[in-house]
Amino acid sequence: MRKIDSQFVSQYLLDPSEKALLEEDFFHKFIRKGLDFYSGKLRKNKVFNYMSPKELRFLLDEHIPQNSISDNDLDKLLDMIGEYSILQADKKYLAFPDGGNSKYAIGGAIYSQFLNQNQIAFDRSAPIGTIIEIQLINWLRELIGYQTIPLPEINSLSKVGGMWTTGGNLSNYVALLTALNNRFPSIKERGIHSVEQKPVIVMTRGIEHYSYKSACSWLGLGSNSIIWAEPGKNYTSSVLNIKNAIENSAKDQIPFFVVAVAGNCRTSGLDDLEAISRMCQRYNVWLHVDACHGGSFLFSEKYKHLLKGIENADSVSLDPHKSLFIPYSSSYVLFKNPNSTNVFSRYPDKVNAKEYLDLGLATPFMGSRGFESLKLWLTIKGIGLRAIGKLIERRQYLANYWYQILMKNENVIVFNDLDFYRISFVVFPKRRLDDIKRVKDKNAISSLVSKYTSMVSDRLYKAGNVCMDEFKLNDFNRKITNDEKITYTVIGTTIGNPSTDKESLWQSNELLAIAIEETINKYNNEIDSLINLGGAKETEVCTSGGNSPACWS
Repeated sequence: MRKIDSQFVSQYLLDPSEKALLEEDFFHKFIRKGLDFYSGKLRKNKVFNYMSPKELRFLLDEHIPQNSISDNDLDKLLDMIGEYSILQADKKYLAFPDGGNSKYAIGGAIYSQFLNQNQIAFDRSAPIGTIIEIQLINWLRELIGYQTIPLPEINSLSKVGGMWTTGGNLSNYVALLTALNNRFPSIKERGIHSVEQKPVIVMTRGIEHYSYKSACSWLGLGSNSIIWAEPGKNYTSSVLNIKNAIENSAKDQIPFFVVAVAGNCRTSGLDDLEAISRMCQRYNVWLHVDACHGGSFLFSEKYKHLLKGIENADSVSLDPHKSLFIPYSSSYVLFKNPNSTNVFSRYPDKVNAKEYLDLGLATPFMGSRGFESLKLWLTIKGIGLRAIGKLIERRQYLANYWYQILMKNENVIVFNDLDFYRISFVVFPKRRLDDIKRVKDKNAISSLVSKYTSMVSDRLYKAGNVCMDEFKLNDFNRKITNDEKITYTVIGTTIGNPSTDKESLWQSNELLAIAIEETINKYNNEIDSLINLGGAKETEVCTSGGNSPACWS
């Protein structure tokens, strides 16, 4: 019976002995399928093959399997999953920057699953994994410009100064929570009601990430604890408007946290971090820089000056899975003062104890977690800082090239000047701009433009040959009307993948032009109708798309 039980177990579980080597063919199957997916074989050479949610539910509908799967059925199953998955590393995937195509990172992701280290603790869980993660955090701190110490001297948790998280959402949560508890230490034991004045945060309306409002809602501050500053030029924060928001806060409010953005999620605009940091120092307010997009410039000698002043921030969030080619999940939040995270420790006496390096002890929200840091660490080790910088510079060159293509397109209006890799535009015949200004009802104009922009976006998405984003955006640069409060459905494109080339961008533009051509006559007729009616007619807005993280607010 023991022999039979052993054979049964080894049929399904990996044996931690030399027998593991016999499973090479099994794991090669998954690697081969992954490469078939990347090559386009499983995707029929499309970015992806569209299938509606209803169709996918019917495709997968079955009761829980009772018996083992055959090798042939496993092949079919993996093929099916690959066929209906999106390759974000495709050269014509322009929705998000999340390429995840670093060879070293993919290799690290595979290796980390075999290692199965639990980063919650050093002893008996993740000895070398802990030190690797601490070293990586130290490298990131050095790139930001924070004070660092040699790795052999980082012998306690209070010297680490950062942590891995699942994504920018959680990194921003942790930054806000850290600032709140450091400014108001009574909260930990007595709660938010122990603070005499209401803690509030300040950030810019219209370019914000959804995570801050969410964090205020669920951390006990309340979503009405945000003081909104009006935006400045080109979808960036205005130092003067932030300053006014702080000075004009109510008597029962105390602003303690300001968000500056290095590459916002809608247009990737870059704030003047140096000016904002000086202002925050003047008013003794914690400055958090959301660099989940623009943080990759830290790796480039040519472009890191665009983030001048980031070294003055009290905290910084970075998302290597957004702009550094790392597969999900890879995000970090770093703190100027490494002691800032001491507030999270269940055992305050241990954060300063020598050689006590259990990362889970000073990490809110997370307990057990995998060795995710290996992906970025191996990428930096394998590629090196100089080569990473060149890849980022190539991507910026391609973003400028794509921007010029769109600016020459007679049927699109680009909303933002290019700071970084994100370009947002609407479908609209530029030659009709003077005509549309005769319409007094600005909401009717917005509805019409949004309808056809969404229609074109939906056609491209379902065809599967190119993928662009879709979300809502105010026309702050007043490209259509003179009212910056009017919101439009826009198509967002991001050149996030350095593998993209000029040819694929031209092909993407041709596909965009074809989709527009299929609707432009009807579009012009509706513009004429709207002008003749003086804008009184309501236009149906297409709502098939727009479910993008850029508009989760």
